[in-house]
Amino acid sequence: MRTFLQVSATAVALSAAALAQCNPPPATPNNAPSQFVNGLDIAGYVTGGWTDGGNTGGMSYYSMQTTACNFGTVLGTWLPAPNENHPTIGQMYCRLHNGRFEQISNWSHLKHSFGSTNSNGCGGGCQGGATFNQLGINCSDTYSASRNASRSYLGPACEVNPFTGEWEMTGSYIDRGDPDVGFPQNQDGNPSPLNPSGVLTNRCVIPHSKIGTPGATYFAMVHYTHRWEGPGSDPGSNGQDNKWNNNNSRQVTISPTFVNDTSSHVYGSVLATRYTGARVESGANYDGAGNPRDGRFFVGSVVTNNGDGTWHYEYAIHNRDNHGRNAEFRIPICAGATHSGAGMKAVNVNGDYSNWSITRQGDEIVFSSPNQDSAQPWNTIANFWFDADAAPDDGDVTIVQGIINPSANGSITIAQDVPAIQAAINLGGGCGIASPPVLNANGVGTLPNPTFSLTVNNVSNGAPVALHLNFNGNSFPFAGCTVLNPEAAIPGTVSGGSSTWAFPLPNDPTAAGFSITFQAAEAQVGGSVLGLADLSNILEVPLCYN
Repeated sequence: MRTFLQVSATAVALSAAALAQCNPPPATPNNAPSQFVNGLDIAGYVTGGWTDGGNTGGMSYYSMQTTACNFGTVLGTWLPAPNENHPTIGQMYCRLHNGRFEQISNWSHLKHSFGSTNSNGCGGGCQGGATFNQLGINCSDTYSASRNASRSYLGPACEVNPFTGEWEMTGSYIDRGDPDVGFPQNQDGNPSPLNPSGVLTNRCVIPHSKIGTPGATYFAMVHYTHRWEGPGSDPGSNGQDNKWNNNNSRQVTISPTFVNDTSSHVYGSVLATRYTGARVESGANYDGAGNPRDGRFFVGSVVTNNGDGTWHYEYAIHNRDNHGRNAEFRIPICAGATHSGAGMKAVNVNGDYSNWSITRQGDEIVFSSPNQDSAQPWNTIANFWFDADAAPDDGDVTIVQGIINPSANGSITIAQDVPAIQAAINLGGGCGIASPPVLNANGVGTLPNPTFSLTVNNVSNGAPVALHLNFNGNSFPFAGCTVLNPEAAIPGTVSGGSSTWAFPLPNDPTAAGFSITFQAAEAQVGGSVLGLADLSNILEVPLCYN
């Protein structure tokens, strides 16, 4: 089954219109790592001071006051358009409800900064000495909520390469104007009048149906992107890189007419810092020398035991600043396991997002976008879910990029909980004079599992016992018993009414998807089988490679 959820038809139309206006951002150059400015570290945080408006068609726009701090060792650049060197400010609103962490706002336009007040709002004292078009070391610059919502300097997020912070003025939305001023003025590299129609257009919009949910928790996050601010080169940073403080969030309450913050601000991806009860890991795209080649994804998971032999898997992906986008999300699953109820939800950035496919490809569940434009862009959160009859274990999920950057790997693997464990299946069939022996598995059929073993209980001390097995599951009824057709038999020794066989499982991925079937036999005078033996239940052990 495929399920696709969207923010709303109105939000889709707004996002599709924004995409149609998009001037593609500069591609990440092959020498990107050498162009990052050493010592540049611009942090942004949610200050509060909210504004909202619109209230049109069951939707409203919202905006937050934000502050930038220069925690680096070099001046930040705050030059207004048409100059291309300045920060952009993005906003996002999220909801955590019943284990699902989702973005409820659209992929809104970004505020293009144009000047700095160089105030002393960062703590420790602004060093000063910077001009209006610079941000001094340890100095702050605050944009009010109304200014961040003003459409005079709002431009599409799809025009910015979030990894490098680059944006090109010529041909951009700000160059073309709204309505489009036409050629040649729309390609001359100078700002044109911006007068978009509709109060919601280009702003951060939330459907009223997504707010006021009982038991839900809401968060607001800001994202600052500065041209050539690098993430650092440590692949093991797990998100604690130089761009960690570009994101900042507060818990909030939201209604159709107001927003109030209910917590202090916290730096970092809203998924990494606010997804309560989840396992959150991250990964970025590096080359063979450990240099970053594209931005970072955060993946959070919550796995719930349904109590009926299945588990519900819930994943959320925050594309923090990956220009290549999430075009395919691949989750390994035990080869013998089944899944159902798979679905996804994401911010619709154009009209064909619902064309993502959900397929089972061998031992993976694969969520795939139909093309590059419909892949998950930066500063958005996407959700993926399904039920499976395999329990969670450590594994790696894979994000395949839609845009491949020079010298970069085309995919990113991130450690996560995946459906990789299938318990042994009791097929029954035991028989005995009084009561049959009982066979149990000690561990699961995960490859490799060097400590896997089986134990039979309820056998007589001193009685000869053996463990029978086959690889085809062949059995037959005989004298009221179910008898496994053995391909091998391993003798055992009884002590204290039980016998245990060590059966280490090798590191052999080619065995994944197969099963081994076991049954214990006890020699017993007058036993159920021809008066010679009693038989245990039959156990099927599915093999999974992890």
